[in-house]
Formats: sequence, C-alpha cells, structure tokens
Amino acid sequence: MMSSPVHYNVTEPLRGVVKRPLISDEIFPILQYELPVILIGSTSLFGVVVNILNIIVFIKHGLQESIILGFFALSVSDLIMVSCLLFGVVLLSLDSIFPVTQIPIYFMGIYMATLSHVREMAFFFSNLLTAILSIERCCCVVFPFKVKSIFTFERSRATVVALLLFVLLGYAPALSAIQLRWTASEQLNGTKILTYWFAPYRKDLYSFSFQALGVVTPTVSLVIVISTTAIMILGLRASSKFRQQASGVTESESGNKMSSRDTRLVKAMVFIGSILAICNLPYEAIIFGVYVEPEFDVGRAYYRTYYVAYQMSYLLNNLSASANIFVYYRNSSRYRQIFDENLKFWECNSKRTM
Repeated sequence: MMSSPVHYNVTEPLRGVVKRPLISDEIFPILQYELPVILIGSTSLFGVVVNILNIIVFIKHGLQESIILGFFALSVSDLIMVSCLLFGVVLLSLDSIFPVTQIPIYFMGIYMATLSHVREMAFFFSNLLTAILSIERCCCVVFPFKVKSIFTFERSRATVVALLLFVLLGYAPALSAIQLRWTASEQLNGTKILTYWFAPYRKDLYSFSFQALGVVTPTVSLVIVISTTAIMILGLRASSKFRQQASGVTESESGNKMSSRDTRLVKAMVFIGSILAICNLPYEAIIFGVYVEPEFDVGRAYYRTYYVAYQMSYLLNNLSASANIFVYYRNSSRYRQIFDENLKFWECNSKRTM
C-alpha cells in the first residue's frame, strides 16, 4: 500500500536492513495487513460511495458556477484516490491468499506499477485544487463584489485543466521508466512472476517528480489553505459582528458584506480546508522526518515505523476525501435538497423492486 520515492516489496519484511526496529516482529505483521485491509479498506469503500453521491448531486445541480465546478472536480479527484487505495487493499489481500508460489503474480506489483502513481497524482491534484478554491473563497471575503468577475466559470475551468496538466506532466518522467513484466525470481529458482520493473534511471526521474510534486506541492498547498482559512474565519467573524450591530442594514447598503449564500460557501470552504490541513499534517511530518533522520525511510533501520506512518497518512487522506459530503450537506441548502430528493427516489425504487 505504501508509495514512496523508492519502492520495495513491502508485503515482506526487508532482510538485513531493519537493524533496530521500533516495532516488534509480533506487532508488525498485524500492522502490515490488518491496518490496510480493515481500516484503509473500509474508509476507502466509504469514500467511493460518498464521492459518487457528491458527483451525482453536483451534476444535477449544474456545473455552470465556478465554485460548483471546483467541488465537482475535487469529488472526482477524491473518488480516484480512494478507489486506487481500495483496489490496493484488494491486491494486498490477494497476495496474502495466493502467494507467488501458487500463482506467479505479485499482485501488489500491479499496484506499485500503476495505481499507486494514479493515487499520488489524484492526491496532489486535490491538494492544489483545494488551495485554489480556498483562494477563491478568501477573495469572496475580501472582495465580495469583485470575486465573480475575477473567478469566472471559464477561468475556473481553465484552472482545473491547467492543474491536471501540471500534475500529469510532473509525473510523466517517472511513469516513463516503470512497467509490468515477467521477471525471473531467484527465490523461486528462476520461476518467472509478473511484477513491476523499474528502469535503471528511474530513481533520478522519480526523485525529481517527488521533489516537485510530493514535497513542494502539498507543502505550498497546506500553507495556502491554512493562511486563507485564517483570513476567512476572521472575515466570517467580522461579518457576524456587522449583522449583530446593524441587522436592519440591507445588503446593498452594507458596502462590502457577503450574501448569505456566499457566507455558507465560505463556511463550507473553511471546513474543507481545515479538514485537509489537519489530515495532511502527518504526511508533512513524514517528509520532514525523512530529511531529519535518514534511517526513517524505505529499506532503512526505521523502515517499519515509516511504513506504519504512511499507512496512517493514507487513512487520514481517506477521511479527508470522505468528510466533504457532510460539509456540503450542512452548508448548502441546494445540495441538501437535491440529495434528499435523490434519497427519496432511491428508497421508492428499492421498495418497488422488493
């Protein structure tokens, strides 16, 4: 399940590299299989369901507004991310049920070569898009009557496409040096197994992509989200005080105050940004830990701790990608209306089929 600058077969303990394990031999197998299968598997499945619901609601809402288009793109990206992790859990389970001695396929190798990178790209895209949406809602607080002219639908659509191209191009060098192939296994007396293969120059390419996307992108996005969230919170408090002091003033007379709908959208973005910031902190801590302690990495002394830390990071990413549905439902009356209407429709259809 782990995706990191250099990939190893993480379904087996590395021989000769874990010199001073912080996690014992008895505990590590439990964390190696039960944690991904039970926790990450269940949260991934939940994330798939809720993001499909989000996509359906936003399509029925209409994608003519920039903020709705942004939420729709974020739901699609989150759906891809949790779907990849869900398939990863399935492949990990297949490896434990059907070892390569029975079936000459390293199923997690399929994940390493394909889905792990798709998940990473979706993760980075979601981070960048959340930062852009936070900036947009922050401008709504600071410049409430100019934000629609600044963030038009056409510009928002172009921004989504540009972010997607940035992530794809950033990952293209690393993806060009990886493939699935049948490889002779020394442990199986030369028997060929289907697994992932890295080109000799792939490490340098992946290091470049990881530095550009894996380190800079989440860090910059986190700083932007925290900064804009703080500004939005201050703006909401100022707006609340204004309404309390001048409840009889109309919106046109209030000068630069937001409409109630914009206020709800800002609140939704504050919640989304706060959830993302909290859930991304462990990932940032892992990246920082690798630079501070070289042994905290794949194939090093603290590999087991590193592995478990990454699993916890994946778990929090799943929670972040799944929690948005509650934010949308709570802060958007239109979303709530469409969701409830569809829920009643599905209930009626299920009763008819029974």
